[in-house]
Amino acid sequence: MTYLLDTSVVIDSVENIRSLSQEGQNLIVLTDVVLSESDHLKTTPGSVGYMARQFNNFLKDAQVEGVENYENHTITRMRHNDVAIELIAQDRYRESFANNYQNVVNDRRIIETALWAKEHYQELVVVSNDVAFRTYAIAKGLKAHSVEVADRDDIQLEFVREIEITYEYLPKLHLLSVEALKADLGVDIEPYEANLVFKMRHSDHTVLAQVINGRIEVLEEERLRECKLPPRNKEQLFYANLILHPMVDIVLSSSPSGSGKTALAVAMAMKLIDHPKNSFEKIVYIRNPIDSVDRDAYVGFKKGDMEAKLGGYYTPIYDALDTFARAQLKKSHRTESDGDRVEQKIAEFVKQYNIAFPYIGNLRGSNLDRSVVIIDEAQNFSLSAMQLVLTRVTDNSKVVVIGDINQVDSVYLSKLNNALSFLLNQTRKGQSMVRIGAITLRKSIRGRICEWAEELFSRHK
Repeated sequence: MTYLLDTSVVIDSVENIRSLSQEGQNLIVLTDVVLSESDHLKTTPGSVGYMARQFNNFLKDAQVEGVENYENHTITRMRHNDVAIELIAQDRYRESFANNYQNVVNDRRIIETALWAKEHYQELVVVSNDVAFRTYAIAKGLKAHSVEVADRDDIQLEFVREIEITYEYLPKLHLLSVEALKADLGVDIEPYEANLVFKMRHSDHTVLAQVINGRIEVLEEERLRECKLPPRNKEQLFYANLILHPMVDIVLSSSPSGSGKTALAVAMAMKLIDHPKNSFEKIVYIRNPIDSVDRDAYVGFKKGDMEAKLGGYYTPIYDALDTFARAQLKKSHRTESDGDRVEQKIAEFVKQYNIAFPYIGNLRGSNLDRSVVIIDEAQNFSLSAMQLVLTRVTDNSKVVVIGDINQVDSVYLSKLNNALSFLLNQTRKGQSMVRIGAITLRKSIRGRICEWAEELFSRHK
């Protein structure tokens, strides 16, 4: 099989090339347009620039094995270990930049080369993570598909299991093993069903519990509400307990806007640091600098130094700190509208909890030690970018990975191949090395407008 890759595939991860190659069984074809685009993107901040540099280094280490010249094309045969690659350079293109956008022209030029390559290679398949690109390729008579990273097309988002019991069974629940529950009630709990709602038979009364290390632990709801942002519904209670629980290493949540995922994560991180028995010393907030707007709004095009460029990306955590500051000032009977006092209180929080905002491009070689690491907007992380962050985390830290897989902003990622979706699907399997907990926050706490807009536009998309 011959796979011709577009830029979205190589920018997602160099590992895509190795995976598609199948140890040399398949041929990888790249066009000169892909090379030009990756070279242009290598200076972009964030995971896109990092992966572009990784791809360029991958090609730099490849060995040239020969060159074939044709009337309008040149093929350079290369090999990187067991990966066979052929680079196609086209001298003249029919598609001009005069009457169209650059990204549209580049896509059509790749397709133009692919149509020529279709006659040159047997069983050519165009591979792209861009839906519009694949659609255009198919319309031109080419075979096209995406790189499927997720285990299945449907992303695992259901993490709550409701179980009916009698009041007589209730005293047995706490610390009951899942094996004993199955023996007693015939209920088989899947690895991802860690959040349990026990409903009393013939009653509306419910008890919340979670499966931790193979045993059922009933939630102490009052204790969970003793924080700077008390949980307001059952999903938030599950979320808070996962973050606070010492046996859970990584907490995942794909939840809509306004559900409180960032603010509650920060509040629970503060609670962890405040606890005298914990060894956590700081909160590390990481977000990939990608916008859903036009290119002029990308980080690299903004004015100022890196701190000024990235300042706007920290708005979610500063909004949370602002809420905590106003609530605390209100309790102390100080005026809530005093902006200077609020700013001062936020600065105190940042210092007290050692809140750090590292730029993802500077993480290589660093250690995230004794930290509560909050990775926000994780749907905009490629697998390699997430790998870069998680491999910085030591064993005495906790990680909270949050986002919304229905709001992917990166043009190189999709709902299926982003890092958050990939991690969520790992919950289908029992993990032995790390303990992963996951929950979806369903209800918006921001208000009716937010909830209405989220439902309206998600349904439309």
